[in-house]
Amino acid sequence: MVVLMSGGMSNREIARAMGLSEQTVKNYLSTAFRKLGAKNRTEAAARLLHRAPGSPRGSSGARPRSDCPGTGRALPAEETQ
Repeated sequence: MVVLMSGGMSNREIARAMGLSEQTVKNYLSTAFRKLGAKNRTEAAARLLHRAPGSPRGSSGARPRSDCPGTGRALPAEETQ
């Protein structure tokens, strides 16, 4: 669900794609944000990219990519740690 969100889908679109209510999606995403320590969708997506296996940030400390894969949308330039 968080992957769909980070791909740019709205809560309504995620709900339709997964056969859930929009409120259920909101509840699940809220829980995911809390567990990721994120305040919003953009921060959650950035944190997911940071945690992903093979992430460019990995152990080298390199900055993450500046785009969100598959969406053509830029992530914020500020650090997410």
